[in-house]
Order: sequence, then structure tokens, then C-alpha cells
Amino acid sequence: ISLAFIFLFIYIAYQMFGKLKERGLPLLLARPITRGELYFTRYFSGVLAIFVATAIFTLATSLTVMTLFKFIPSVIIPALLAYSFFDVVVWYSLSFLFYSKLSPSAGLGVSLTTWFVFYIGLSFPVLFYPGIAKYLTYYVSPTSIASIFSNCLTTYSIPSGVIIPVSVVVELLWISVPVIVGYLLFKKIDI
Repeated sequence: ISLAFIFLFIYIAYQMFGKLKERGLPLLLARPITRGELYFTRYFSGVLAIFVATAIFTLATSLTVMTLFKFIPSVIIPALLAYSFFDVVVWYSLSFLFYSKLSPSAGLGVSLTTWFVFYIGLSFPVLFYPGIAKYLTYYVSPTSIASIFSNCLTTYSIPSGVIIPVSVVVELLWISVPVIVGYLLFKKIDI
């Protein structure tokens, strides 16, 4: 479901921000609103929607597992929520960057292509060079924290030898840098 959320919110970013540039940006900016207010309001409303969607998904999944198995480890619920949330927010943030510079159609294509490149591109080195798997997964990947929570979901523990603060910084950079660069590019658009 998290994978479906990624594609869904890339498309939502396309609808909320990508198409806005093409259709109604001059009309919106004619009102007393700054570009920053417009950009960040749309971005954070999407992040809020991601949180609500992942919370509902986590609650539904947890209730289903509890009903079927009468037991759910306590680490699963927060790990599932965090995994889904951070996994989707990264790709949503990258989409906002692409939509800031590119046309809506090109931004959608680049967003999906970027996901495929990272998803598949990081899989090959892991297959051929298993020794670097930990470094790519937890210290380079855009979804480094999501990978830690994914490991918690499967093994009920944090991966050994992983420096969690480094993964947190990597994930926060993958979220914040595209949003900030996207905003700076959005400010320079001529209308």
C-alpha cells in the first residue's frame, strides 16, 4: 500500500502544484498572497494528507492483523506509520521540486522516473556488492529512515551497526532540500 501511496501522492502533487502553474497561477498571485504562502500551503496540506492517509492505513492494517491473529507486536504500529509516512513524503517533496522547474507533464514523468531509478538503481549494487548494501540503504537512499522502519517491521529490531542519527539527517535532507530548492525555483518563475 505504501507503494500505491507514493504514486498517488506524486499524482496529487501534480494536481495541486504542477497543474496550478499551467492554469491558475497568475489568477492566484493577483490576490494578496505571496509565492511562499502559496507554495508552502500547498506543500504542507499534502504532507498533512499523507499523514492522515498513512494513519488511517496503519489503523486499518493493525485492526485487521489484530482480528486475524489476536496479537500484534507493539513495535509494528508506530514502525508501519513511520515507514509509510516517510517513504511517501520523500517522493512528494521531490515531486514538488520537479514541478517547480518543469511543465506539469514533464514533472510527472521525471518524478516517476526518479522513483524507478532509485528503487531499481539501488537494488543492483545490493545484489552484486552485498557489503555496500547497508551503506546505500541506510546512508544514501532517499528513504533511509523508512528502510530502518521497514527492517523493524520484518525483524522487530533496529538493524545492527546502523547509526540512526546519520540516517535521520539523510532523510531530512532528502525531504527539505528539494522543497527549499523547489521554492527558490518557483519564486523565479515569470508570469
